[in-house]
Amino acid sequence: MATVSLTQRAAADAVDALSRTSLAVNGYFWPMPHVGSGQYLHQLLPALADLSPAGDRALMVMADVDTPPRGARVVAWRSPVSSGILGDAAKTWFEQVAFPRRAAQADLAFVPYFAPPLNPTVPTVVTVHDLIPLALPAYRGSPLARAYFRLAQAALPRAAHIITDSEFSRRDILLRFSISPDRVTAIPLAPAARFRPADSHAIAAVRARYGLPQAFILYMGGYDVRKEIGTLLTAYAHLRASGYDVPLVCAGGLPNDSEVTPDPRRQAATLGLTDVLFPGRIPAEDQPALLSAATVFVFPSRYEGFGLPPLEAMACGAPTIVANATSLPEVVGDAALLFAALDWDALAETLRRALDDADLRADLRRRGLQQAARFTWATTAAQTQAVFARALVERYSTHR
Repeated sequence: MATVSLTQRAAADAVDALSRTSLAVNGYFWPMPHVGSGQYLHQLLPALADLSPAGDRALMVMADVDTPPRGARVVAWRSPVSSGILGDAAKTWFEQVAFPRRAAQADLAFVPYFAPPLNPTVPTVVTVHDLIPLALPAYRGSPLARAYFRLAQAALPRAAHIITDSEFSRRDILLRFSISPDRVTAIPLAPAARFRPADSHAIAAVRARYGLPQAFILYMGGYDVRKEIGTLLTAYAHLRASGYDVPLVCAGGLPNDSEVTPDPRRQAATLGLTDVLFPGRIPAEDQPALLSAATVFVFPSRYEGFGLPPLEAMACGAPTIVANATSLPEVVGDAALLFAALDWDALAETLRRALDDADLRADLRRRGLQQAARFTWATTAAQTQAVFARALVERYSTHR
């Protein structure tokens, strides 16, 4: 994966610059550590603090914070408006009015999700994790949701710099927006530290807790349509019909059945599958052992801005299969098996290959651990600091 290249001198300059300036951080998702943007903040802020302990980072939030972030001070804000018939007006007010006003007291602002202010008061760095509503019409939502996203689209070119999670997403941003390529930087994410091979006791405990067999195929993630659980279930049905009896476990919080989030249990029943296990949402502390226990981990998603679940699986030593789509090939490198996205027959054949060949699975474990080790939050933080430092340099050079 091509990313920001940091020399030791550049890294030192970034740390020095940020230790003498103040950074305002949009912390809307800080109280939501189980969603992607919340996870990003919870991993990135402590890693930034490790690099620059003296840096002044103000995290602006809309809710009470039980555990303040290490390396940042919390600035609470109470909304003068509330959610209602107009949608989440409070969130939009926070992003477009309250946060830019507070950021005006800082040298630099950071918005860690796709909600840049239309009128930034200081140079603002924005992280765009993906462009799903643009790429996939089913995700555009209600008229109010579409209006909100149009606001974000109009504001994005006004950002001082844009960070995104993969080279795929970077190309997608440059394709859809009139933004200079030197203002968009791909900085990969990384697995949390807890994702590592579990010991035999932890694996045995997870097997007992969820009633898992000795061998099983694992999917763990969301159930919205781009995840292609229907493709996985169809491939699994054909595996079963051809004599394979390795159970399939689909882990993750089960959705309300809708066009965008179909209930996988209904999909399984339609295919006559009565033995697929749906354990629901897996607590964070159980996820590494579940991944470590899997015979094969499969991720059939057709669109990802990055795709952390395969990287987390490889970090735990799970032989991994992913769709050959969007950002996934650059994340897994040569350490996973790829199949043509949406092709259930190709997925079934790839599963057969992995299930039949113990030596192949051992090689995938070895290569997966090596690939996952290349991604760390320390590196992500260092590259993010380099972008912050560059935005600061550009600000001061403009005002000379």
